[in-house]
Amino acid sequence: MGKKWRCLAGMLGLIVLGLLAGCLKNTTTTTNNGTGALYVATQGDSLLSNFSIELSNGTLTTFGTAVASGTTPIAMILTPDGNTIFMLNSSGGSNDACGSPQGTITAYTVNSDGNLTVSGSAMDAGTNPHGLAMDSAGKFLFVADQGSPPSLPSCSAGIAGAPVIFSVSGTTLTAVSQPPSLVFGNQPSGVAVTPDGKYLYVPNQIDGTVSAFSVNSSGVLTQLGNSPYTVGTAPTAALVTADGNFLYVANTGSNNVSAFTVCDNASPSCVTPDGSLTASSGSPFSAGLGPVAMTEDPSNTFLYVADEQSNQVSQYKISAGTGVLTPLSPGAISTGVSPVSLAAITGPTVSTVTTDYLYVTNIGGTSISVYSYVTTTGALSVVGAPVTTGGQPSAVVVK
Repeated sequence: MGKKWRCLAGMLGLIVLGLLAGCLKNTTTTTNNGTGALYVATQGDSLLSNFSIELSNGTLTTFGTAVASGTTPIAMILTPDGNTIFMLNSSGGSNDACGSPQGTITAYTVNSDGNLTVSGSAMDAGTNPHGLAMDSAGKFLFVADQGSPPSLPSCSAGIAGAPVIFSVSGTTLTAVSQPPSLVFGNQPSGVAVTPDGKYLYVPNQIDGTVSAFSVNSSGVLTQLGNSPYTVGTAPTAALVTADGNFLYVANTGSNNVSAFTVCDNASPSCVTPDGSLTASSGSPFSAGLGPVAMTEDPSNTFLYVADEQSNQVSQYKISAGTGVLTPLSPGAISTGVSPVSLAAITGPTVSTVTTDYLYVTNIGGTSISVYSYVTTTGALSVVGAPVTTGGQPSAVVVK
């Protein structure tokens, strides 16, 4: 298997249930021409299936035995050490204090042969969970929840929504209680965390805003003074770049991407890092119809956005200094029906030219679209025919 580099959250759209899930970003770096692994969750048959990746050309081949997913899988994340996959399921948990059924998180151990083993029991994850994120040290797992989070001790039927935070120890999750006075946005629909784990950003679908929080060493949140920040209509996904410098928010309702500089790394424009956001010049940037998921490539140079309603991936170059997005040529490439999640992996370097691969799940077409791109240009090219999966592929990670 290739070497795990970094994995954070892409956003998922659920057609059948009419839900929107939060952002997951999956980027992987490899150091040779061997094989990688791809794992895809499918709602139609409630399975988590394995594919090997031939890194010389990006092609996929099934291997091993699929394992059962939770009920209606909507998002996945691979831990930084590459040993565990956490899957977020929109239902299947116990009733909360208000009597509403919760979603769950299921843990899987990644074995040395690439096969998966279910680890422990599913963990309650809030009434209406959307999206996953994890800091680069793998200390905390963050979930955006539109209902009552499991850490609240009593019925909170009127709650607008909240991030749900778990401390992570191997495959074991422990819920972190938050202050009852903490202010959350209306219907959080995604979640993104800076690599150092200091700041959390949550897009709020109804408000058209992003709430910003600091995260202390115990996982407790404090809302930042300038929060929330205005974005586009119906934001549904958020992504912090691997260098921690930029935040991107996909706005499904206004068909664009908001861009911000994150004040986390000391620089002339960020004298005192405090997690505050500054809108990039020209933001928001046009996307296709219904952008719902994002990932950056492993070199942190390009951003790819799944446009669920126009069956496309929009592709951009990221300005290293400003975070400004410049459309590549062409600005978008066609996918299968209703793309909802993405994952990128680095392939071989030949004569100083590195070829990477992007995988896109098409929840309406029961398939994965495969693309290659060279890191000098970033423009996607189709690799073969879409790969058939089980029904309604909703989440993907690569290793």
